[in-house]
Amino acid sequence: MRLGIDGKRLIQARTGPARWLEHMLRHWASVDLPFAEVRCYTPGPTEHSWARPPKLQHVPLSGRLSPILWENTVLRSAARGDDVLFGASYTIPLGYRKRSVVSIQGIYEGPHAERGPWWYRWRFSALYRASAHRAQVVLANSQSTRDDLVRYYGVDPGKIRIIYQGVGVPFVWSADRERVARAAGQVVGQGPYFVFVGKMSERRHVPELVRAFAEGRWSMPVGTRLVLVGPNHVGLPLDRCIAEAGVTDAVTHLPHLDQERLATVYAGALAFVLPTTHEGLSATILEAMACGTPVLTVEHAPLHEGFAESCMVLERPEHGLMRDALVRLAQEEALRDRLSALGRACAARFTWRQTAEQTMAVLWEVARS
Repeated sequence: MRLGIDGKRLIQARTGPARWLEHMLRHWASVDLPFAEVRCYTPGPTEHSWARPPKLQHVPLSGRLSPILWENTVLRSAARGDDVLFGASYTIPLGYRKRSVVSIQGIYEGPHAERGPWWYRWRFSALYRASAHRAQVVLANSQSTRDDLVRYYGVDPGKIRIIYQGVGVPFVWSADRERVARAAGQVVGQGPYFVFVGKMSERRHVPELVRAFAEGRWSMPVGTRLVLVGPNHVGLPLDRCIAEAGVTDAVTHLPHLDQERLATVYAGALAFVLPTTHEGLSATILEAMACGTPVLTVEHAPLHEGFAESCMVLERPEHGLMRDALVRLAQEEALRDRLSALGRACAARFTWRQTAEQTMAVLWEVARS
C-alpha cells in the first residue's frame, strides 16, 4: 500500500504544522514503516534529509500556483494512486474521494475567530470544515481541539483521535547557563529578557503584554527587554502599540527564527510569556518547558490536560496581572527555578517518537479499512 502526504508547508518558514510534520518525517525515516511506499509531496524543492528512498520519498511537484490551487489541482492529481492521503496541515483536496486522514491542530471560530477580511476567515473555515467531514479520521492535538471540532464544525466525535505532539532536539535543557546566555546574546543581544513566540494577534493579547511590560520594566533588572518572535499576518498595529507604550528601545520583534536559534532564545529568557485565551495545544509552551524556561500564561482549556501545574497561570489577560507576574519572575530566581524544573518534567512526557508512532498507526488503520 502507498501513503501520500501533503507537505506543502515544508517549503515555507517552518512553524506550527510544518515543524510537526518535519519531526515526524525524521522519525519515520529511522524505522520500518507498514506502507510499501510513502510519498511526501511539496510544491517545489526543499530540504529533505529525512528522505529514505525507495520507501520514504520526497516528491517535489510543480509549484507555480497558490498553495490552495496547488493542493486542489496538482496534489489531488498526484495522489490518485495513493491508498490513503494524509492532510498534514488542516485540509485535504476538494473532491478527493479516496481514503484520507486530516490533522487539525486548533480552530478559531465564534468568539475565538481572528480579525481579518471576512473572505479570508470564510475561505479557511470552509476548507477546514469540509476536510474534517470528508476525511475518514481527524487528528486533533488536544481534547480542547476535539471539543471545538464537534462544537463548531459538527464533526462526529467518533472519528476524531487525539494525538499530542512531541518535543525534542533542539529544544533541550542545558545546565551551562553561562554558555546559554552567550549564545542567546548573539541572537537577541546581551541582558535579561522575556520572550513571546507565536503569531501576533489580539487572541494572544500581544498589545496587553507590551503594556504590562512597559509598566513593570522599572521594577525589573536594568536593561530588561521583551522579545517578540513570530509573523504579523493579521496586521496587528505592533509598532504603534510599542511606541505608545514608550518601549521602542526595549522591545524587539523578530518575524521568524529557525529552530536552532529559537531554542537558544527560549533557553536564555527569564520566562516565556503566552497570554493566550484560546489555543489548540501550544507547541511553544512545550518547547519553552523543554528548554527549562519558566512559562507564564493565561487560563485556557488545554492547560487542564496536564500542563497547568507546571506553569504560572493568570486568571485573565489583564495587563495589571501580567505586569505583576512579569515583575515577580524578573525578581524571584527561586520562582524561576521551580517553574523550570516543573516544566522540564512536564515536557519529558511528550516525545516525537510517540507522536509519530501513534500517527502512523492511525494512517495504517485507515489504509486497511
